[in-house]
Amino acid sequence: METKTITVRIPGDVFYYLTRNGEKLNPELINSVRRLKRIREVAMAELKGVFSSNEWAFIFDMLNGITIDENFSSSPSVFIAECMDSERYDNKATAHKVDLDNMIEKIKQLHGANIDAIYDRAKLFFSDSNNKLNDFVNY
Repeated sequence: METKTITVRIPGDVFYYLTRNGEKLNPELINSVRRLKRIREVAMAELKGVFSSNEWAFIFDMLNGITIDENFSSSPSVFIAECMDSERYDNKATAHKVDLDNMIEKIKQLHGANIDAIYDRAKLFFSDSNNKLNDFVNY
């Protein structure tokens, strides 16, 4: 496996968390990133088939241009509030023919990692202007 040597600055609290049990920083940092990657993969896989294509289109439209606060990126209740505000102020659920009450019930069944995966999927969609909406809404 190819490796890269990098210099990284991390906050003190993250350093102390990673080395809390006497672990060496480098392997623990690698293991933590691998765990996070795996959690995101599982959380995304759990979302497959949960939302309709109209609901995914609504999500992408709702998150377009929004700065995601990492402190709230795993909160189902904050995500629900964003959905409700998007409908209340911009009628986006209506525009995408989404039954918002039904979608909210689906969101209530999700875990924080699933919500984080939704935001991550939106970041992936918006990161490349060549991405096709149809490729992302049919999930």
